[in-house]
Amino acid sequence: MKFTGSKRWKRFLAVGLTVALIITAFSIVAAAQTRASQKTTTVTIRWTTALAPNASATLKTDKPSTYNGYPVTYSTRYGAPLITIDLGEYNVSLDEFQIPSLSTFCDLHGTSAVDYVSTHSGDKKEGQNLLLFNGGNELVYYLKGSAEPEKKTATVHVYGRGETGAWTGPTQSNPKTYTVELDQDSGYGSFTIPTLASAGFTITDSTVKLAHCTVPGSTQQQPGASIRLSEGTYSVIYEFQKKDPSEIEKDFIVQFVNSDGDVIPDLSYTIHFDAYGTKVVDDDLVYKYLAEKSYMPNPKGQSYRVTYSDGAFNPQEVKFQVTAVSTHN
Repeated sequence: MKFTGSKRWKRFLAVGLTVALIITAFSIVAAAQTRASQKTTTVTIRWTTALAPNASATLKTDKPSTYNGYPVTYSTRYGAPLITIDLGEYNVSLDEFQIPSLSTFCDLHGTSAVDYVSTHSGDKKEGQNLLLFNGGNELVYYLKGSAEPEKKTATVHVYGRGETGAWTGPTQSNPKTYTVELDQDSGYGSFTIPTLASAGFTITDSTVKLAHCTVPGSTQQQPGASIRLSEGTYSVIYEFQKKDPSEIEKDFIVQFVNSDGDVIPDLSYTIHFDAYGTKVVDDDLVYKYLAEKSYMPNPKGQSYRVTYSDGAFNPQEVKFQVTAVSTHN
């Protein structure tokens, strides 16, 4: 007995198998693409001193455990430190990775610096963007040394002492600090002692003065002088002390004028200040002196207050109006 549909059945089976194979192939490709898109992306960091053998970098004592939120691990490769940033399922087709600064993870010593970073996209600089591959990405930092030697410096602490409460400014517990760059050949530098104002001092008691500045070697200098320093830390001390009475004493000259306001040359009265303060110049004070000179105050009742402070008078001059007794009616 013959089956008339056998050829048709065979063709049907062949077509079905072909379709199944095509579907299976697409499924395999899709699964592979899905796995590829989900592949973990990592960035490894290492450095080399090939450009400058004297350059050096070491991992920070307090090493960061994350970078921009991504976990960071530390290991070694061939005895050298290796830093790994795990970006997870990083969408490399859309996001750009910024090359980290090596100083994020390491301390660079002396004059060491990063010259460039070798990547799969060529040489880059720290901070530049880099399109990553799925999987592993390696960054190699090439260290260089500065052409100039490390500059040496001297540190100067400036503060004041003496006559507590008579001045304000930096103290030994809170000094003002200056840094002096030294000449690389001689190893010395010059420091000019600042003025009181520049150093932050204000004398609040007019009977007190700056006596001198004690500088390294216990010698005495005044502001504006220069001292020669080598590498190290030094102190410059502003010494405050009470003024000698002879430095305070001063005479104030009272002048006398006629009714036209002209100064009478042969009349003058001296008031001696032996300390800072205020004195009253009135008719009673000058009356006897004027009577001996045949003058008298006119108008009567003239009175002035003269204040002497910090070597200056306020007001700077006093003019008493007088009239000669012989012409007074």
